[in-house]
Amino acid sequence: MKKLYTLSFILLASLSFGQVTDTFTGTGLLSANGWTVHSGTTPLSIASGSLTYSGLTPTGNKVALIAGNSEDANKSIGTAITTAAYYSTVLNVPNTTLLSTTGDYSMSFGGTTGASVTALVGRLTLKTGTTANTFNIGIVNNSGTGTAATFLPTDYPVGTPVFVVVKYNRTNNTADLFVNPTLDNTTEPTPALTNASGAGAAPASIASICIRQSGSATLAGTGNVEFDDVRAGSTWAYVTTSALVLSVKQNEIAGLSIYPNPVSKGTLYITSSSSTAKSVVLFDVLGKQVLKTSTTNNSINVSGLKNGVYIIKITEDGKTETKKLIIK
Repeated sequence: MKKLYTLSFILLASLSFGQVTDTFTGTGLLSANGWTVHSGTTPLSIASGSLTYSGLTPTGNKVALIAGNSEDANKSIGTAITTAAYYSTVLNVPNTTLLSTTGDYSMSFGGTTGASVTALVGRLTLKTGTTANTFNIGIVNNSGTGTAATFLPTDYPVGTPVFVVVKYNRTNNTADLFVNPTLDNTTEPTPALTNASGAGAAPASIASICIRQSGSATLAGTGNVEFDDVRAGSTWAYVTTSALVLSVKQNEIAGLSIYPNPVSKGTLYITSSSSTAKSVVLFDVLGKQVLKTSTTNNSINVSGLKNGVYIIKITEDGKTETKKLIIK
């Protein structure tokens, strides 16, 4: 039993410290909401309203790059990743004012975290499209001799959010780009683009996810680029699941009780002070949804799940709580 709880603690810690999700539920400066400024002076701020992408539930707000701003910021992913690393985001370009014809990068991984960030790798790059009111999405692996972004030929229309995934592989210093991949598909597909142009050395590890104010700091006008539902981790499944389990804003459900925990006989009971229906979703340690059901102060059959540690998300009357659940 002691070994089981020790393993459970390690697995749960990997959810909290080996990866990160931010749906920008706060307001004000990005630096006041868990991010650290590492360059620039004119601040990044959280903008009101969430981006909508099919399959993802809008939560919180978003962050926007604004014409004339210059600040860059990063957020630690906790335990550094020493193999392949992934990040995903919902991206929206309301207009192309901030974009150039040659492209500039606005999101990347960092080899370090905090007030000084080095080794910006896996760079998501944007430029104006070949037709009016469109943009192109590209990728570049690293800095150094020969660095040149590779772009998809697709002209994406402004005002239509897209779901973007970037993979950086330290082993061969390459970056892969995926645009609008299928959510909840645990099998990693073939990338739309791969870039290995930058000859800069691969960092010893990946420590942070970074947002960069691309575009001219002196640019006038209303140009901006928006990001939402930013995730970074060591697996494809974590950054492409439709369930943003770690980003849920906690709202206490009165009288909520789940028992027994650990579950040993295949039945979990969920009760609260309310008799209204509860939405119940379970996720494994990779963030993959493994069960979705509803109950009204009743039992849930979990006998079909393997022994291990799970995260259970319970929603009732607009309030949500997430808890650790052990099945043995």
